[in-house]
Amino acid sequence: DEGAAALGEGLMRNGTLARLTLSSNAIGPAGAAALAVGLEGHRSLRSLSLADNILEGAAGCEAARSLLLAPSCLERLWLGGNALGPAAADALVPAPPGSAQLTSLWLERAGVGGAGSRVAQLLAPTSVLCHLWLGGNGLSDDAALALARALAGNSTLLKLWLEHNLITLAGARPLLAAAVNGGSLTQLTLEGNDLTADGCAELEAAAADSNVRLRARREERLAETHDADSDRISERPPTGG
Repeated sequence: DEGAAALGEGLMRNGTLARLTLSSNAIGPAGAAALAVGLEGHRSLRSLSLADNILEGAAGCEAARSLLLAPSCLERLWLGGNALGPAAADALVPAPPGSAQLTSLWLERAGVGGAGSRVAQLLAPTSVLCHLWLGGNGLSDDAALALARALAGNSTLLKLWLEHNLITLAGARPLLAAAVNGGSLTQLTLEGNDLTADGCAELEAAAADSNVRLRARREERLAETHDADSDRISERPPTGG
């Protein structure tokens, strides 16, 4: 946290940095809060990765919220691999105008499964998210149904990753229907959920003549991710599990 605090102070004096990658360190809530202070009024930092640190529980969620509320031009935020817990679904709702307006949010393996349907708050009407990663969170059908309702009225989200959760066909059907029948979604990733081969075939048939690229089968296992060190969406083989 001392290092993050120093970086926060440095941001106050820097007007050119566009990307800051601090993944896999030992940054906790105090360090993230210090970075939020440094972000206030920063006009160039658009990408921040705090993935796989020690932002945990209520304090971690509060610090994450402070990153959004800081008046800045931050667009891409990586928080995956932090044990934020279900409260992250409340903490990371879209910030009001004048604050950070995220277009990409990586929230994989963040323990948000207990939030259930509240996870759909991430796609509130004021959201401008284009890419949302929610893989490996233990999300079940109640979350899928809520996300389906949110997608029906969403006009910005392009890609949604929900791989390795607990979604069954009962949740996947309406989720895909919402994507196919309206909105802006072009890719839906569901591999590694509780879907049988027949269920995957049904979903693939439903998506066949649409603009939505569906990934549902476990054997596809090619994870698509965003590289925090670039501005590209790239595909890479999974690194484990």
